[in-house]
Amino acid sequence: MALFGGNGDVQTWKLADGVSLSFLDGVLVSSRGLGADVMSADVSGTRAMLAGDGSARHIRLHSYLDGEYQPSFRASPTNWTASPCEKYL
Repeated sequence: MALFGGNGDVQTWKLADGVSLSFLDGVLVSSRGLGADVMSADVSGTRAMLAGDGSARHIRLHSYLDGEYQPSFRASPTNWTASPCEKYL
């Protein structure tokens, strides 16, 4: 995997087979070449949670293309709890 490009804070990495993955602060925000690609993702809640600034509960929003190339949106409730080791970091 090699860094392919960037757009603002988003970095896109490309694999030898043409698959590309884009990350914002290490969180996946889009993919191409996998078939069921993530077209976009709102990861603001995940990023805030990882930075310690957000709630352990939030909604992740993703958009995909369906079998007819129409956008399909999914909302996933996400809960996070610290492991015993993380509680002391």
